[in-house]
Amino acid sequence: MKNSLNLWIISIASLVLILASAIPHPVYATGLTSGTFLEREIECLAKNIYYEAGAESFEGKVAVAQVTVNRSEDDRYPDTVCNVVNQKTSFANKIVCQFSWVCNKKRAKIDYDNWLEAKEVAEKVLLDGFRLAKLKDA
Repeated sequence: MKNSLNLWIISIASLVLILASAIPHPVYATGLTSGTFLEREIECLAKNIYYEAGAESFEGKVAVAQVTVNRSEDDRYPDTVCNVVNQKTSFANKIVCQFSWVCNKKRAKIDYDNWLEAKEVAEKVLLDGFRLAKLKDA
């Protein structure tokens, strides 16, 4: 009896692990998994990372990415990364952007190394589900 109970517990635990690993990242859960959609989402996230934290550490870049993705998963915000990044609201009869660089039309020339790192972070966060545990609720 004890052996069959242990086998049952191990089977259930294995099933839970298999199911948990099969849960897609929210980007895939939208059903819009075409290359074009994903490429656009990565590009939007990379731009947000670059303009918000371009010269910051890897951790700073991931923090911006996590905040952006977390918003896209929150019902209070738009449901895609691009829509979160480009979200504008009206406050006191003035248009306000969620991320200031979106409203700022003057942008400095792009630093290639910082851009590449921003793009890598965007891909890690969106495609690999990479997160920093201490920023889970950011």
